[in-house]
Amino acid sequence: MNDPKQPTEGQFAVFIASLAMSAKMQLEGAVEDNDGDPQINRAMARQTIEILEMLGKKTSGNLDEREEQLLGDLLYELRLAYAAGSAKEE
Repeated sequence: MNDPKQPTEGQFAVFIASLAMSAKMQLEGAVEDNDGDPQINRAMARQTIEILEMLGKKTSGNLDEREEQLLGDLLYELRLAYAAGSAKEE
């Protein structure tokens, strides 16, 4: 039986992947407003990206190689998607 005080292997990866998916959905308008229309929420996406960046700083030196690579890759993809959305607004 797992010790509830110890995270199971892969939990951090699942957590950051779920945050990244939320940000991606916010950037792509996959979330609908009350009228059922797609709603892009760049402010929420930016906040989620900042949370992932903070997690990266706070966990620096404590992640295994796969977790560190995953976090870096997710942040890279989200930053590109965010920048692409900024370019569309101009």
